[in-house]
Amino acid sequence: MKLETNLKQTQIQTQKLSLKQQFSLKVLEMNDTQVLDAIVAELEINPVLEANENIYAMQEHAYGDRTPFDLALNYVVQEESLSETLLKQLHTDSHQVNEALADFIIESLDSNGYLRLSMEELMEITHASFEELEETINVIQTFEPYGVCARSLQECILIQLSYLHHPALKTAITITDRYLEELAQNKLPWLASCLNISLEEVNAAAALIRSCNPKPGSSYAHPSAYVAADAKITVIDR
Repeated sequence: MKLETNLKQTQIQTQKLSLKQQFSLKVLEMNDTQVLDAIVAELEINPVLEANENIYAMQEHAYGDRTPFDLALNYVVQEESLSETLLKQLHTDSHQVNEALADFIIESLDSNGYLRLSMEELMEITHASFEELEETINVIQTFEPYGVCARSLQECILIQLSYLHHPALKTAITITDRYLEELAQNKLPWLASCLNISLEEVNAAAALIRSCNPKPGSSYAHPSAYVAADAKITVIDR
């Protein structure tokens, strides 16, 4: 008996599901509650997805009292921006200022809380007088966090120092006002000689200055660059 080996080519049609198709089939197998759970879980691990309050309202309605709804709100953390913080103070402040002008100045602050527009630019844009602008800026500079709306690092520190009480405060103000560059160069013995005070007093004043925040607006939420979401969920009331 002779054994022979032959090669034959046959065509078999098969279907391979993509990951997207597999996910779609998986979703179709879920009930409403499971879909909501999957959405909330994905929101927790995927920072580029966005959700509105309807998602959590639907989940609360689906679970009733079985799930603490407050925990679901932890999936979306809402932070207050610097401008929102300052505008709240503006609307409750006792000073009589042009709120529209103050609003514009607040919205013009950079992410660190500084006012980078010059007085000439502000006058050209707002058509306000120098005196009105200066008065409005002075009022905003009384808001917290102290140091906002400053036009330089020197002014930012001086604003913060004005709200402190410390034995070295007078020296700290003098150094900030006149010798901030020398302090940055760590010329402490020179400062002591120039001000006719001890090195210990200079060190105390320097420590007080360095305790001030050079970027008072940096700890607040800031608008981020737009990121295209992987998916967008729209809830339509029926």
